[in-house]
Amino acid sequence: MSDSGYELGFTSGTLMLAGYREAAELFLEGLPQTQVSKRLFAENLVRIEGGNHRRAMASLTASRLAPLGRPAWQYLASGLQGAEFLMWLSLCLRSRLTADFAREVLRDHALIQASATTDQDFLEFWKQKALWHPHLQGRSDKSINKVRQFVFTQARKAGFLDRHNVPQEVFIPTQVAQIIVAAKSRWGWPMREAFPVPPQQFELLPDDQVGA
Repeated sequence: MSDSGYELGFTSGTLMLAGYREAAELFLEGLPQTQVSKRLFAENLVRIEGGNHRRAMASLTASRLAPLGRPAWQYLASGLQGAEFLMWLSLCLRSRLTADFAREVLRDHALIQASATTDQDFLEFWKQKALWHPHLQGRSDKSINKVRQFVFTQARKAGFLDRHNVPQEVFIPTQVAQIIVAAKSRWGWPMREAFPVPPQQFELLPDDQVGA
């Protein structure tokens, strides 16, 4: 099994990255990722003082949005509600660890209405994945906790968990659900499975699905 997607350099930034709407607009203009990053930096669309940090966040925002494609960019640029779900999609496209945790733990907990998703749940998930991804082995507790805190925080920002990490019922807007269903399957399974919501939210869609 390849370690692709299990690199641990994804814990920078947050779910709703500053400048994501502007980045979506720039992608819609046809700019490549490198040019989007340069514009975000030059015009300080990420709204960060300090050149090095601003450059890093501009690059992160551009790289996070690049794989989404035109329908998602159009939705993000519109400012409509539900953008957090597309930003969750972008995070899961970047980080297989996040995507697998959402699919294998968060989604199961949501479906069985578990009382909470715990630190121990994440540790057990990590140990299981370390059997297949050797570079996860031997990591310090500090490193594991950093990844756990990041993943849990972003899941809360997406509305999937409350502040006590109890699974929450969320409704994904139909147009957003269509975009998610049409998303390219990067990890060998449908990206909709990275969303801890009832599968019916993706099954009961109009016939004119995006990408159908």
